[in-house]
Amino acid sequence: MMMEQQADKKDEQYQRMSWEKLKKKIHGQVNKVNVGNIVLVVRELLQENVIRGKGLLARSIIQAQTFSPSFSHVYAALVSIINSKFPNIGELIIRRLIIQFKRAFKNLNKATCVTVSTFLGHLANQRVVHELLILELLLVLMKDPTDDSIEIAVNLLKVCGQMLSQVTPQGTFGKAL
Repeated sequence: MMMEQQADKKDEQYQRMSWEKLKKKIHGQVNKVNVGNIVLVVRELLQENVIRGKGLLARSIIQAQTFSPSFSHVYAALVSIINSKFPNIGELIIRRLIIQFKRAFKNLNKATCVTVSTFLGHLANQRVVHELLILELLLVLMKDPTDDSIEIAVNLLKVCGQMLSQVTPQGTFGKAL
């Protein structure tokens, strides 16, 4: 109601209210996504100004996946659909996940490494992330192996090992060309 009364759309208060409305809408849609309603959620999201709110959308998807890692495949499918329409949003999500993984790996935060690598694995299964990124992750994890890094690598291979074995068997199993 206040937004309707606001005549000047360049006014700072109007912009702030518009931003908060967009933030709530994106966050609400991402939080309610599941296997059965993914098409409806994508339609709702694409009716919003996702270009303006791409950072909000990226943060919302990453947070939702972090809090519900068992739904990683659903969030990866959501990112895949959005990426087909807006590749820059998919790229932003991937960049943020890589930064998050680097920080977690450096700080020896195993839980975050597992969550992020799982999401990246599902994104690779959806062909949003190139398989070379997954192979590089595995290389980093196995460079100086520890119990935790091996566990993270095994988890990653459980998520996308079948795809890797089909797409790059040489990279996965170390066979010579």
